Amino acid sequence: MKNTLILAFATLCISLPLAAEDVEFPSEGPLITLSIPDDWKHEEVDGILQAIAGDDMETMFALKPLKATKKEGSAAIAEIKEPLDKMYDGEITYDKMEESGVPDGNMNLYTINAEAKLHSADQGEVTSFVNSIMISFPDTDELLLAQFISTKAGFRANAEGIKEIVGSLKKAE
Repeated sequence: MKNTLILAFATLCISLPLAAEDVEFPSEGPLITLSIPDDWKHEEVDGILQAIAGDDMETMFALKPLKATKKEGSAAIAEIKEPLDKMYDGEITYDKMEESGVPDGNMNLYTINAEAKLHSADQGEVTSFVNSIMISFPDTDELLLAQFISTKAGFRANAEGIKEIVGSLKKAE
């Protein structure tokens, strides 16, 4: 009986979702809060919150302020795309930008999804998915960029964690 209870408890613990850590960003004068899955390593370095799912670097996340302001929409989009165009040497295609808000109306999210190709000597052609989310607030001109970069395998393996992070985005109080 005791072994059955231990096995049942162990099974329950394995099936429970991992707890997430709530993070405020930036650490000085937070604009936003989000939850990062417990199994993702994260830290804020030089004003950029960085996270990685597991040790394989198949899915990476960054949250940073943009230099462009809300009044400079085209410049903000260029600020998002230019480093990606350089990193992928032009081998990137962008979907149309999508706008959405959050239920309480205190943030707007502008999503630009992209698919990119890298050529690697040991792996051949590698496809990456890039999900860029520009975040704006009604009471400030500041913009934030939340960005996920995943390989196909990383996206499949970490889709739930990505959804958890995106779903947890809230304006800091």
